[in-house]
Amino acid sequence: MYGNYWSPQLPDIGNKGIGCMHCWLDIHGKKIEKTWTELSVTAPVGATSITVFGNLNDWKVGDNIVIASTDFYHEHAEQREIATITITPSTSTTVITFNVPLEWQHFSGTETPQDWQGNAVNFNIRAEVGLLTRNVKIQGDAGSSIDKYGAHMMIHGKSEMGTRARVEYAEFTRVGQPKIVGRYPIHFHMNGDVSDSYVIGNAVHESFARLCTIHAIQYLRVQKNVGYNIAGHNFFFEDGIEMNNVLEDNLAIHSRQVWSMLQTDITVASYWVTNPQNYLRRNRAAGGDFYGFWYEVKEHPDGPSANNDICPQGMGVGEFIDNKAHSYIRFGLRVFKLVQ
Repeated sequence: MYGNYWSPQLPDIGNKGIGCMHCWLDIHGKKIEKTWTELSVTAPVGATSITVFGNLNDWKVGDNIVIASTDFYHEHAEQREIATITITPSTSTTVITFNVPLEWQHFSGTETPQDWQGNAVNFNIRAEVGLLTRNVKIQGDAGSSIDKYGAHMMIHGKSEMGTRARVEYAEFTRVGQPKIVGRYPIHFHMNGDVSDSYVIGNAVHESFARLCTIHAIQYLRVQKNVGYNIAGHNFFFEDGIEMNNVLEDNLAIHSRQVWSMLQTDITVASYWVTNPQNYLRRNRAAGGDFYGFWYEVKEHPDGPSANNDICPQGMGVGEFIDNKAHSYIRFGLRVFKLVQ
């Protein structure tokens, strides 16, 4: 997609993007059973191969992968191109080789801390490995990286007026327009109940503004997506009125602070949740400038959804289970502004 900030802008939709207003949008790449996995053994500095869990039949020579950092510096995540791939069904592992040696160690191991009753608990600490390549690709032009003005996709209009979007197994790169509010790689904008829509298995990398924005949305499924090198909050609940959405099995690596969007994006979170009545299960937050999961629970919805009759701070947590965070400068989990 071509253009810049000064190119002609369409009302509501803008430019250099895909806009869906009261329409059906379907993007279906080739299904990938496992969009990310974990190292089964530690990969040392200088290694040109890694061993990961799973029979990765969908990963191919020439695909790009990213290996998360497992130290204090999330910038130590490393992107590589697959040179060879060998699956061992008997151990359910896969060996991936690449031509450029690793610059940093990526850890894989198990710790056995004690629970509150004194019982030993096995706790896996392993670098995540995400697949970044898809056979359907949406990208900004070569100039996007220079002026931080990439492609975007916006799903606009109420669901009862015919809006539906099903986006799966696509690759988004050189995306996002931080100079303009609301221009994100995948953006559901004030659609209401979108139980017929979903965002599954996509890869978003080199984004200048977020990964997936959920704005005044209910019942959206966001599953198995991989994000790498994303500026600003990655998975972003905007106004505080968003409820009953499901985020499962997503991976966010290398989340970067940015000064050109909201003030809170300076203290960036991989998952920024403004209403607790949502469901987060088995997601990974693998390194960033500030927080992994940040529950910024609002007293009342604000922005276009402003409503003093709704109080997110008085609502219970939908679900938060089996989520993990590591390699953040501040905290893996921050919960803020609770009722006293």
